[in-house]
Amino acid sequence: MKRVDPLSPDTFRHIAESDLVMAALPAEQRPALIGLTLRYGARVVDVTFGNDDPFSQQATGNRKSLYIPDCGLAPGGLSNMAAGYFHSVMDETEDLKIYVGGIPERPVPPPLDYVITFASQSVIDEYVNSVTWVSGGQVRVDPALSGTEEFHLSGFPFALEAFLTDGLRTLLRNVRVKNTMFEKTIRYMGGHSDKVMLLRDLGFFSSDAVDVAGYRVRPRDLTAALFDSKLRAKVSGT
Repeated sequence: MKRVDPLSPDTFRHIAESDLVMAALPAEQRPALIGLTLRYGARVVDVTFGNDDPFSQQATGNRKSLYIPDCGLAPGGLSNMAAGYFHSVMDETEDLKIYVGGIPERPVPPPLDYVITFASQSVIDEYVNSVTWVSGGQVRVDPALSGTEEFHLSGFPFALEAFLTDGLRTLLRNVRVKNTMFEKTIRYMGGHSDKVMLLRDLGFFSSDAVDVAGYRVRPRDLTAALFDSKLRAKVSGT
């Protein structure tokens, strides 16, 4: 197994020589690498989550290509695989409701009542990407963090909230439901969605650079760095 810089010229050679490519890059770098692997006819398994359309990628290589997107846990990953399997063994699916979310074992203190367990930039994507889902049998698009509801998990002692996130991905094309299909992300009850929505509406997740003391800064990059500093899960012994 070889670990290479995705921007290095050697990447071309490694991909051409590889039987399988595992993609685990930041979301912004992923589309370029996926396109590269498919041009070389490689087989690629992607464990990351991003905001690109996986069906936009086209294989153009001489070898037979294979692209398996969204193979992480969630959004999009293992939860969608399980949902797709159960749909395949049913005669008809009326509703498909997916609830996901990596939360700490117990509620944590403010400000956001949350710890980050994966890439901060991908967490921000969950809060800004428009959500495509199905309501009344019709596809619709709504803002992330909308559709907030109180959510209770049997046997779990704490109240939760859940809100729409854009995690259906390939299910939108491969699964047909009679009524409702969505993915919602769960957090501990305490106003997490309202707090994050405030940050979003104030522009803290914006990709448009602003001038700060003579420097051009993308607000979402600063926010991601602060999230990593203040909200990153602490590993015992480190």
